[in-house]
Amino acid sequence: MTMSMTPPLVSMLRDKLLQERYDEHLTQLEKLVQKEIDHNKDNGHIKYLAEYYAQEFSETRKVWNTTKET
Repeated sequence: MTMSMTPPLVSMLRDKLLQERYDEHLTQLEKLVQKEIDHNKDNGHIKYLAEYYAQEFSETRKVWNTTKET
């Protein structure tokens, strides 16, 4: 995978308002996936998928929090 860091992208990533909005968006995704896990406790395949995304969002949160600190 290749990712280019263009000046507009870097500017957007440094913008405090956009950082706050992304943080809120990620929080909403984490809440939603937890509801899906709870709601599908008896549906193995969907629960498995929701748990997969919960792990992905958790990893994304770790990277995001590390990135914000630098």
